[in-house]
Amino acid sequence: MTESRIEEIAEKSNTVITSIKHIDCLLLGVQNHYKSGENDWSSRIIVSEDNFNVLSDAAISVPKGSYTVYYDSSMEYKLNAFSADNSLFYNPTTEQEFTLTQNEPICRNRLFNTRSVFSSFLILNNEDYRTIAATLADEYRAVSYMVNVENWQDTMDFQNNILKAVISDNNGVIFTNWHNSATFAKTGSHAEFLPFEGNETRIARVWSLYPLSKLSSTTTQFEAFATYLMLMLFIAIVAFVSAVMVIGLKLISMIWDDTEVYNDLQRLGMKSKRIKELITKQMLFVYFIPAVPGCIIGAFTTYRIMLVSGVIYIGKTMQLVGCVCGLVVISQSTIFLVLREVVADKMLNTPLHLSA
Repeated sequence: MTESRIEEIAEKSNTVITSIKHIDCLLLGVQNHYKSGENDWSSRIIVSEDNFNVLSDAAISVPKGSYTVYYDSSMEYKLNAFSADNSLFYNPTTEQEFTLTQNEPICRNRLFNTRSVFSSFLILNNEDYRTIAATLADEYRAVSYMVNVENWQDTMDFQNNILKAVISDNNGVIFTNWHNSATFAKTGSHAEFLPFEGNETRIARVWSLYPLSKLSSTTTQFEAFATYLMLMLFIAIVAFVSAVMVIGLKLISMIWDDTEVYNDLQRLGMKSKRIKELITKQMLFVYFIPAVPGCIIGAFTTYRIMLVSGVIYIGKTMQLVGCVCGLVVISQSTIFLVLREVVADKMLNTPLHLSA
């Protein structure tokens, strides 16, 4: 794929491109160091400091013999693999290993699509990058193009045509785990090639070089949005039903066991208003215990799942989750007020049996 070809496809798709930027990258093996003391190997995207600076409008400097981890805040968990002060690198072409020291990580949001393989990568000194690139085979190189258009909401044909071009170039067969290929010799894994036809869903999910657009990401996020909403609704319904069942059982118990207690309080001269307050406090504790923690835990779980999944519209989703929780609380409160009146009237209107 080239810039001129992208522009040609855009013209045929009636898409107006406003700017194109690209980032060259290498794929190397890196030994991960976890806080637990365990080590393993994984393939990592490598870019040069100059290339990163041009793309991000930054001015970082990476000392020779070192590397800097870049990550999006939604991918902070990837820092877990870099707990040591340095890392062992592996060149899959020459099969040589070398060590580079680690610099302070860099976090930048919205620089790349969080669903892409570029959600995190390592930045090398220009000289180190060129030295490694000169020894690395072409199958461990890639170029990522970032395209801005006038109207991203009308780019479905553009993305589909880009995808068709890539599929055609590869004779309909996709190297799905290219992003792990630099460490096949270390991990014992093998290349996976799948025909695109019949495997569209799996390839869209696992292929790191899948052409992504804001429109496709938005569609995916709305699908995820619906999934998480259903999850939240399920949790809310379970909490709601549980609360209703608990209060129902408690009401039966109170009616049978506490009636005599409140009658005794009436005999001792306690006012009905004060007795009603006691009934309210007793019901309040039992009635809202399942609902409130259920909504809080459900909302927190939904947020964490979305965060790890790299969902774009987290804020909007959580707003709707909050509305659902609010609806549950309002429903619970309405039912509570009704049941409180019923129970209070039942207890306070029970005839007193006084004896001389």
